[in-house]
Parts: sequence; C-alpha cells; structure tokens
Amino acid sequence: MSTHKKPSVTTIIFGLLCLNAVVMYVDRTNMAIAAPLIQHEMGLTNISLGVAFSSLSIAYAGFMLVGGRLGDIIGSRLGLTICGLIWAAGTIFTGLAGGLPTLVCARFLLGMGEAAVYPISSSVIGRWIPRARRGTAQGVLHGFGRLGAAITPGAVTVLILTFSWRSAFLILGGVSILVTIVIWAYLRDDPRLHPGITTGELEKLGHGAEAAGTVPVLDSPPMVWPEFFRRVWPVTAVSFCYGWFSWFLLSWIPLYFTHAHGLNLKHVAALSTLVLIGGVFGMVSGGFATDWWLTRTGSARRGRRDIVIVSFLGATLCILPLLFSVNLVIDTAFLALAYFMIELADPSIWMLGMEVLPSHAATSTAMVNTGFAIAGAVSPLVVGWLLDATGGNWTIVFLASIAVMLMGPLLVWRIKFNVETTELHGASVLQNVP
Repeated sequence: MSTHKKPSVTTIIFGLLCLNAVVMYVDRTNMAIAAPLIQHEMGLTNISLGVAFSSLSIAYAGFMLVGGRLGDIIGSRLGLTICGLIWAAGTIFTGLAGGLPTLVCARFLLGMGEAAVYPISSSVIGRWIPRARRGTAQGVLHGFGRLGAAITPGAVTVLILTFSWRSAFLILGGVSILVTIVIWAYLRDDPRLHPGITTGELEKLGHGAEAAGTVPVLDSPPMVWPEFFRRVWPVTAVSFCYGWFSWFLLSWIPLYFTHAHGLNLKHVAALSTLVLIGGVFGMVSGGFATDWWLTRTGSARRGRRDIVIVSFLGATLCILPLLFSVNLVIDTAFLALAYFMIELADPSIWMLGMEVLPSHAATSTAMVNTGFAIAGAVSPLVVGWLLDATGGNWTIVFLASIAVMLMGPLLVWRIKFNVETTELHGASVLQNVP
C-alpha cells in the first residue's frame, strides 16, 4: 500500500503558477541566447537589436495596468489563459520573423501576453495562499521564473544546435500553449469553486467551515484612481530601479561574454546559466527573508523596506569589481553575486504592491510591475546606445546601472502603508489583517 500523500489542491495550483513562470521566462529570455545568430542573419546593429529587445518591454509596460485590471474583473483563470495564448503566438512569430520590423512585432506581441501574468498570479496567491506565507510564495514563484531564465541558455542552445534557431522558437511556443491548456482545465478563481478542495484547505485559507463547491460572488470594488496612484507610484519607482539592472542582465549578459571575452555559443550558454542561477537563489531567498523579517520585526513596513535596501546596496557593491577586472572567473562570479543581491528585492517589491492596496491586488501589482517593464524598455535601448557610442565600453554601462540602483533605497522611504497593515504582531494577527 502506497504511503505517498496526494498533493493538496493548493499545492497543485501553486505548482502550476510556478510552471507557468518557468515557461514564461524561457520565452522572455530565449532571444538573448539566439541574439548573435539573429543579429548576424538579419544584419542588425547593437541599437537595432536593442530596439527588438525593448519592443517586448514597451508592450509589457503598456499593457500591464490594463491587463491587471482586466484580471481583477474577468478572473484569474480566464486572464491567465488569454495571456498564455497571446505570448505563445509571439514566441512562434519570433521564429517566423524575416527582418527587424517583423521581429519587433513578434516581440511586442510576446510582451502583450506576458504583461499581466505576474499581477494575475499575485491575485491567485492572495486567494490560495495564507497571508503569513505570501512573501515566501512570491519569492518561490519568481524564483521559478528566474529558474526558467537560468535554464534558457542550455535549453535553447540544445534546440538551436539540434534543429535551428527558428525551430527553437516554434517548439517553445507549442510548449506554452500546452501549459496554458492545463491551467485553464485546473485553476479556479476562488478556492470554494474547485471541485477537489477540502474543508481543511478552506479553513486554512480563512473560509471557515464553508463547503467546497460554494459559489461566491466574485466582485471587484470600485477604483478610486487618484488614491490608487498616490499610494502605488513610489513602489512603481522602486520597481523601475530594480528592473533596470535585472533587465540588463537578462538581455545583455550573453552578448557581454561574447563581446568582452570572445566566447563561443556553448561557453556563453554555460556562463550565462551560472549568472542567472544566482538570480534564482536570490529570488527564493528574498521571499523567505521578507516573511522572516516581517515576523521578527512585527512591521510590514520594515519587513519589506529593509530587504529592498540591503538588496540594492549589496548589488551595487558587487558591480564595483567589474569596473576594474578583465578576468573571466572574477567577472562571472561577481555578476552572479550581483544578480543574487538584486533579486532579493523582488518578493518584497511585489508584496509592497499587494499591501499598499490589498483590495485591488492584481491592479496595484500590475502598476508596480509597470515600473519594471518601463525599465526593460529603456535599459536595452540605453545600453545598446552606450555600447555603440563608446565602441563597446562595458564600464560605462555598469556605471549607469550603479547610478540607477542608488536611487532605489531613497525612493523606498516614500512608500506609505494603510494604518491597519503597518504594524503586525505575530502570525495570528497576520491571518486577520484586512
């Protein structure tokens, strides 16, 4: 007789969110690995390649708030399904692109599809994960996203060498469609709507003794937009500063190893993976750290703010050796450490987005992630321009990143909390904060 315990519905739901994050990040970062081949085949300059990178982020930023608000209105299940189908189409069309215009359009479509995925996933976490574990859940979820980025160099390289760079995008687009179908089949907007939920799981989620299958009324409270923007803009600004360096690493590290150290595709893939794995560990560690510090200090403000400050300052310190080093081992190690440190901030930033306006979680986190997306649109363009203007001087690029990141710890002090969510004292209170 088997002693294995069947996974709970909550665990499976969260597992699907994590799988979706992996696939999403593979599709988001796959072009960075294929970029040298695409650049050579299409005859693109660095700034043209930067335009292609930025087109994803422009769409990501432009559709973030709309997608998050739509997710609050139509529900997480339908929202994630629509997002998945759109970004899968963008991935497939990337493999079919014939030049810069079609490449830009394909990446723009990909950005449209991915824009609301994390905000809608945050809404799912708000319904399916107990409050005291939501920071950890955000860290693990985004850690799986970074895991997708970390496995992309190896996976995409294998697909390219086995088939071609175009076939790689077609295959990855098909995988995205399959994952989207599974999410549609299993996810429900509210735990009480899931046919497999147990009474015990409902009680852990704060639904008391309500029977599984109870059909609640899904309602989105009216939005007071001036109040919304007043509360959310400082978190959005912090997210921009974080996103600047994160997007730089996701977009340009393979080309950095190619240009600065003259490595071939296989070596670029291996070292890029090492750097990106640093982000995976940073993301997960940041989730645990923010929940631990929240419980230790009893303060939501300190639990999120302090981790962000440590993250930004730590990443800045890790960049400094890159200004003077030409050693491949040292450069790789400090890039990995810098990515670890900057990703410590991500779960705290997302929790800040949820906690400044908890009644509109998808919309507020969408606005926060818009800052990240705008950084993704600006950072590749500026980096490409700096590289072309300076003849490939990476020191200037790193100095620009330091300047942006030093603004983050200053902006985090501008964030205002609701009075009732500021000071928390113990896990029992965490369960009851509105």
